[in-house]
Amino acid sequence: MVFTVASMGVAAPVIVALPKLVANHYHTGVWLLGAYVTMRAIGSMLAMFYVGQVPRVRHRGILVYLTSILSSIGVVGLGFFNVPIAAMMLGVFMGFFGGLADTWWPILLQEYVPADKLGRVNSVDMIGASLLWPLAFVLVGTLSDAMEPGWVFIVAGLFSTVLRVGALSVRDIRQLN
Repeated sequence: MVFTVASMGVAAPVIVALPKLVANHYHTGVWLLGAYVTMRAIGSMLAMFYVGQVPRVRHRGILVYLTSILSSIGVVGLGFFNVPIAAMMLGVFMGFFGGLADTWWPILLQEYVPADKLGRVNSVDMIGASLLWPLAFVLVGTLSDAMEPGWVFIVAGLFSTVLRVGALSVRDIRQLN
């Protein structure tokens, strides 16, 4: 559930507030929105290529959280920097590390959750996202209307980072191979 809640700090600002960030923080046009999304897709494809080429990776519990922490830090970077090339580079960065986390997470679930409980665990994971993400969208949208969107990205990214770093304090997560 921590993974789902923390993912709101990445998804909500990017899905809801990115257009406003591009206009008000980067002071550019919609082309940057398209460039960011494209660069993020390229980063994700690079991650998929990487996962497909490497043999079984050890310490995946740590790696899932470390890669998702890096993706969260990318959200902070989007709010911190205001140069278009930085947004595009952060797109590749977030796409790559988010892609790794999003690939390894379901693999870990399939390998470590008993088959007779996998459906229930996946449904809890999905219902958490289905219920919580819309709330995060409303919160981020409201905050983006009330303050400079760069700060919304910084706060949301830090929220996500802190939750994920905290999850690494759980020994069972660190011991997942």
